[in-house]
Amino acid sequence: MIATVKSRLFFGASVSAPWQTDLPQGRIISAQMRHMTLLFLGEQDVETMLSFTSNLPRLMTTLAPCGFANHLLFFPEHDPRVVACNANWLEGGDAVMQFQRDLEKTFVDKGIVLQSARPFVPHITIARQPFDASLWLEQFAPMPFFLTGIHLYESRGNLEYRSLWESALHPPFVEIAHTADIAFKIYGETYAQLHRHAELALAFLFPPFASRFSSQLQNSIDEMIMALNDLIALLDAEMGIPLKAVSFHTKLEKSEHLLSWEMIIDV
Repeated sequence: MIATVKSRLFFGASVSAPWQTDLPQGRIISAQMRHMTLLFLGEQDVETMLSFTSNLPRLMTTLAPCGFANHLLFFPEHDPRVVACNANWLEGGDAVMQFQRDLEKTFVDKGIVLQSARPFVPHITIARQPFDASLWLEQFAPMPFFLTGIHLYESRGNLEYRSLWESALHPPFVEIAHTADIAFKIYGETYAQLHRHAELALAFLFPPFASRFSSQLQNSIDEMIMALNDLIALLDAEMGIPLKAVSFHTKLEKSEHLLSWEMIIDV
């Protein structure tokens, strides 16, 4: 009989964010290991769990869910052992919640006994005890994020996690090379979504933008660029920022389902 190999496994979403580097004391999870836990499976046979990945529910979004963290969470409430950022969704939050429910049902229906009965609260774990919560609250600053992929992770101990399987997500933007300035390729299904993702890219460059996302999104390139420049001028007047303006560069490409726009930023 061939022995099965069991490990502590869970499904999670990898996360991209402009992480703070001046963090208070704690057992810090490295930036490349940070994730949003979706479903904890516990000790399971690795090959069996991998065999299930070919028929998992889908996360029903074209582009990766995104948002910003505007406060910290400490778990559990009465004896905190974990520091985490909340997930305040800009887009895709409902899809993530539905995906998590579908994922849990998939494994319950397969007879997998799940070890955690706690309700799903979207969060990104940053550190584990020991820590001083008051110092973390004092030094916390809002930051944007987006999910980069769905993974089956193996917990290896000492705050290390290994991805055994991945389903990548299409990013809302990517940075691209530019000779003098900073440039991004922004993706969206609509012009309004392009506007949202352009703001998200600006917040990755300068996180204080994360508290100023627009409630009114524009539906043309020119109006979008003017709105982005108004936002840059506002923050520059308030605190001084290392960005001058978004260039009136309107190179737009259209595929069957997506728009893409090159955003060039004068610095």
